[in-house]
Amino acid sequence: MQACLKSSYLWNGIQRLGLPTTMRVHLNGDPSPEKFTDTPLKLRNSVITPDSQDGWIAMQSIGSIVKTQQELKESVFPNVAHLFIDYSWLFQRAILSPRNEDASVMNKQFLQEFPGSVQVCKSIDTTCAINEAVNYPTEFLNALEPPGVPSHTLELKIGKPIILLRNLHFAMEQDSILRN
Repeated sequence: MQACLKSSYLWNGIQRLGLPTTMRVHLNGDPSPEKFTDTPLKLRNSVITPDSQDGWIAMQSIGSIVKTQQELKESVFPNVAHLFIDYSWLFQRAILSPRNEDASVMNKQFLQEFPGSVQVCKSIDTTCAINEAVNYPTEFLNALEPPGVPSHTLELKIGKPIILLRNLHFAMEQDSILRN
């Protein structure tokens, strides 16, 4: 990953920043996120007890159960095509996926619901040393989707929310450097 970043033409303009505040402090005691973060801790500490008959924990006490990805999308983001402009509504919702393939399918479904044209951004697909280019064909590099590494192709629309994997310093936003 480090080699990919350093080979980018943007590397000289990148400045790494630290997160000045923790998210729990930033949320200011909103009970919804607090409940969400407390549930895994309660599971770990055996505060949520299993059913006495079969030893299983009822998932309804932790969250909602859905049968399809479409049902999941509609329960978390109902009417997203009209409500996406309300950022406070969007900030309260997220779908976590354990696999890149599942996340890609959901992202493509959401992308179709947003108005506007798609902008396609691609990552750098060359090797560090030109003599190693024979060992790694471009098609092979572009097809890789290891965990924790974004896909080669990123499709965006104006107004569509994205999640940054790195935190940005709030001062940048106040200085109008960071824009929608």
